[in-house]
Amino acid sequence: MNTIAVYGSLKKGLHNDWGTRDGKFLGIALTLGDMYSLGGYPVMMENGTKEYEIEVYEVSEEMYKQIHRMEIGAGYIAKEISTSRGKATIFYGNPERFTKQGLSNLLAVNEWPPKY
Repeated sequence: MNTIAVYGSLKKGLHNDWGTRDGKFLGIALTLGDMYSLGGYPVMMENGTKEYEIEVYEVSEEMYKQIHRMEIGAGYIAKEISTSRGKATIFYGNPERFTKQGLSNLLAVNEWPPKY
């Protein structure tokens, strides 16, 4: 089993929750980052200054590999972080890809999707 932390479209009820639906929900945790809207999904950049809610799940090895392929293919990088729910892999935006796009729509919310 693998533990992952999600903040965007993999969260329960969102369009990519196929990746976490069959996993074991371990709870909500907080992490630091800078989150940007890319339209229908966010990207969180590492070493940010804002606190965001993340969902932590335990998923099968097969599901982890599918999620990993999707996230890496979309320009994210996998990093292990410590959370209040234990160590987990989170997928941050790869700075080489996302800073080139000019991330100008910084979200001032602590969750995705944003609630206005």
